[in-house]
Amino acid sequence: SNYDANTVDPTTVENRLLGLHYNFGQLWGMSSRQGFLSCWQIGTDITNAGSTEGVENPFYQYADLNSENGGVNYLWERCYAFINNANLIIDGVGDSNPQASAEARFFRAYAYNMLVTLWGDVPLLTSSIKVPTFNYTRTAVAEVDKLIAADLAYAVKELPDLGKAAAPSRINKDMARQLAAEAYLRMGMRDAEYLTQAEAMATAIIDGSN
Repeated sequence: SNYDANTVDPTTVENRLLGLHYNFGQLWGMSSRQGFLSCWQIGTDITNAGSTEGVENPFYQYADLNSENGGVNYLWERCYAFINNANLIIDGVGDSNPQASAEARFFRAYAYNMLVTLWGDVPLLTSSIKVPTFNYTRTAVAEVDKLIAADLAYAVKELPDLGKAAAPSRINKDMARQLAAEAYLRMGMRDAEYLTQAEAMATAIIDGSN
């Protein structure tokens, strides 16, 4: 095979970026376990149990919640699929394609923000994994947050303006600002300086800044 994981061929890079969007669709469009989406709302004032599918039950029957729950496993696996596939693009394009790198960094930040919100300390992977690896260790949330903040700053700088992306569903600056505002609000619970950054990101969206 002449496959090159580090290719910068534009068509290959574009297909890998579309793959990240496909991964997003797989995550939130999961159909094999219909209760998956309820995992993140059931047990709150948003929804309550009706005709249950099963995977969501431990999220309001907490004694049954553990790391082997189907919803927990699926989200963890999908997040690291985001991260590994994003790393593949980032490693491959280097500095040659900032917009592609920015879109990949958005998804990497999205996945890590979700992981630290739900799990706290998690393994931090900044390069793609090409062989089976089992010696992962957890990294402190504050260190993961540094990568999230750096990725989102890069994304806001390099992504196209609203309405100028390749398609309406493709990532633009305001999407990155929205994610940054959300992430900075979480980070602000530990470091109040992030709250100012969250406000700045949200204000830029409201004001239509470029």
